[in-house]
Formats: sequence, C-alpha cells, structure tokens
Amino acid sequence: MSKTKLVLHENSQVLEKSILKGEITVGNSTVIQPLASILATNGPIVIGEHNIIEEFVTIENLNENGEPLIIGDKNTFEVQSTFRGKSVGNQNLFSVRSRVDKNVVITDFCSIGIGCVVPEGEELQPQTVVFGKNSDRRIGCEKGQNTEDELDYLLKVFPKYHKILKN
Repeated sequence: MSKTKLVLHENSQVLEKSILKGEITVGNSTVIQPLASILATNGPIVIGEHNIIEEFVTIENLNENGEPLIIGDKNTFEVQSTFRGKSVGNQNLFSVRSRVDKNVVITDFCSIGIGCVVPEGEELQPQTVVFGKNSDRRIGCEKGQNTEDELDYLLKVFPKYHKILKN
C-alpha cells in the first residue's frame, strides 16, 4: 500500500485519532469518529456525502485489480461494524458488530442487524433486512431511517470537543 493521500471535503469531519491508510476521499458532511479505521488496502476508497462512521468501525478495500470501494450517501456504520465488501449504495444501516465480507455488494436502503454477517460474494437487493442470530433475510417495506438530525447534531458538537483533520 502506498502512503496515505486524503481528499477531504471542507464540510466533512474526520476526527483526530481515526486511522486512515491509502487513498481516501471523503464527501460533504460525512463524519468519521475517533478510532474508526478506513483502510484503502487494495485500491482507493471514495466515501460519499452525509455518512456517519462511528468508533471502532473498520472499512477496508479488498477489491481486486485496484478497483475503488465506492460508498454512497447517507449510510450509517455503527460501532464495531466491519465492511470489506465491494460497494455500498445509499441510505444503508450497518448495525453494531455487523460484518460484511469480501466481494459483497450492498445496494440501497438495506439494514444489516446487530452482529449479523453477510458472507463473501453476495449482492443484496434494495431494502434487504438482515436480522437475527442466523442472519436471516427479508425485504423491508420502508426506505430506511433518516439520519439528518443525528448528523446535524454531530456536525455541530464534535468541533467543540475534538480536533478535526483538514486537507
């Protein structure tokens, strides 16, 4: 992996003590909390707008041939969730300690439940809900949660208590 190259939107908030390695682009109003790991191991990572990436999250690009890992807009990665998949669409929820393995495509409005696993090579259709101890699946009837209020709050509060990384 080459040295770290960060492109941060001026309104993004990447907090000090987050772990960033490789070529990473962070979009408008995305928040990356302390001790989250963004690892562009096999290629760049492009994170869209209005995402929340909480503490101890690991996002790692393990795609082949240097293919970028693209993360869309309005996604939430909760504490200790791990994503090593191929791509993420928009408005998805990755709950506490959930895990998405290599070569997985997450489309839009999906919800991965607490401690659930999406194994290697799957593609989840829009509005898929993964839940329970066996990581069962169903198609949801709603378009996912709205995190605008939470994100607005974080964008206001974090600068008061944390050092924000800038380009």
